[in-house]
Amino acid sequence: MPTPLPSATVADLADLIVPARDLAPATARRILVVDDDAYIHVGVRAALKGLRCEIRSVSTGAEALVSAAEWQPDMVILDVGLPDTDGYQVAYELRSNPALAEMRIIFLTGHLPDQLAVSVIGGNLFLGKPYRMQVLADAVMGQLAQPPSERAG
Repeated sequence: MPTPLPSATVADLADLIVPARDLAPATARRILVVDDDAYIHVGVRAALKGLRCEIRSVSTGAEALVSAAEWQPDMVILDVGLPDTDGYQVAYELRSNPALAEMRIIFLTGHLPDQLAVSVIGGNLFLGKPYRMQVLADAVMGQLAQPPSERAG
């Protein structure tokens, strides 16, 4: 079971990492991070620090569904191995919501990819853990830059 970090430590770690370049989009984007490991929340925030985006983090699939429905993020960065369900099920339920149909989904996980599940559910990208911060930042910007008609899968 991943160990949660004290909030002061999380903030301190995120402030130490400065991205190599600023990839800021024209407007702030909303990104929901779904992972039960506090270190991943810190790492994703650090990797995307130079981007103009709002980031919310949740630890379970149930929290992800509620947060996405209320907050309407542009993207979800989603772990496959969650404590209450798997990320593929969460992605399926997110894709079933017409209001979230154009939202990007990046699977960020240590699990081997199930390419069939990713294709059927409509995940846009699969990145493995451990990941390189610049690769994640570039992937996020690349996915957000695609036209809406290409976003659903």
